[in-house]
Amino acid sequence: MIQCAARLALLLSAPALLSAADRWRISFFHDKPRETFDIADFQCPAAGRCIAVGALEHDEKFSPHAVITADSGAHWTSVAISEIPVSLFFLNADTAWMVAEKGIWQSHDGGQNWKKLSPERELQRVYFLDENRGFAVGDEQKILQTTNGGLKWTAVGSLQGLTSQPAENAFSWIFFPSPTHGIAIGEIEPSNASRVPAWLEPKRHHSRWLLLGRTTDAGVSWKFSRLQRDDDLVNVGVVKQALWFFFQPAGAEGQSEIARCDWDKDALVPLLSDSQAIIADSARSGETTFVAAISRQGRLMDVPIPGKLRVFSGPDFDRMAPMDVDYRAVAMRAHFAVTSDGNAFLATDTGMILKLTH
Repeated sequence: MIQCAARLALLLSAPALLSAADRWRISFFHDKPRETFDIADFQCPAAGRCIAVGALEHDEKFSPHAVITADSGAHWTSVAISEIPVSLFFLNADTAWMVAEKGIWQSHDGGQNWKKLSPERELQRVYFLDENRGFAVGDEQKILQTTNGGLKWTAVGSLQGLTSQPAENAFSWIFFPSPTHGIAIGEIEPSNASRVPAWLEPKRHHSRWLLLGRTTDAGVSWKFSRLQRDDDLVNVGVVKQALWFFFQPAGAEGQSEIARCDWDKDALVPLLSDSQAIIADSARSGETTFVAAISRQGRLMDVPIPGKLRVFSGPDFDRMAPMDVDYRAVAMRAHFAVTSDGNAFLATDTGMILKLTH
């Protein structure tokens, strides 16, 4: 199956093929001594408007932090938030929810101001169908629902096909392609799983189960299936109206991969693989597909040292070319966002936000 996927490996050492004018330039950089801005999520809900949320790390202490732009990245200003954020969801340009470590928050002005709605914890993401009806997913088999905009949450009662213990089922992503059809994605994390980083166990081989849940009745009931993998799911994104899954090897061997789900067969179809870099994210703008990858530190995968950020683009995965990226750009994670007017941004966990310039 992996042999069918396109590959980036041969391009990693190639020179940039696009014009020097087409470059990923740093639009924002939290460059302060002994302090790092770890961007947890990055969204661009409207033309010219983007927001990055995360935590400032200073002397092993963490504090919530966010920055926002209203002029396509020409200027960035700080936004006050009171809890360490996990993820963002925008219903439209103004109405947004933020999942934080100690609760759920809401904004009615595009992320400038936030008000706490609920103390629900151990959540990863929310998805709202309108200003009142929404869902949340999280650790310990949590799938919650609300009918009043997030003020009160109740557990969804019908979860079919889950055979492992609730404490081992962790849901991290939820999407609704239509008001009646929803998708929840997570993994089974056995209680006896190794907590040692893969770079300390380079020959580690383990099996992990991916959980794929679907609803066809607007979230009233969910049916789950399992898919066995030997790697870790690190990201899920909506690209070209399809879900793309991003995997990272659990040890020093193996490949990073993007795959799409064949829902009829409950199988993943590889789209792109790489043995020399971590594929972090992908996005589509117009007729161009972008891929962000992070160079591996030797054969190690999750060693806590940022690697060189690489970006590739092309009409499809079989015709990708390396792009010119600011030499200072390093990361361990990266996340694309494309505005409604076509501006493309890329945020990193090292406090950088890059913008594609022409």
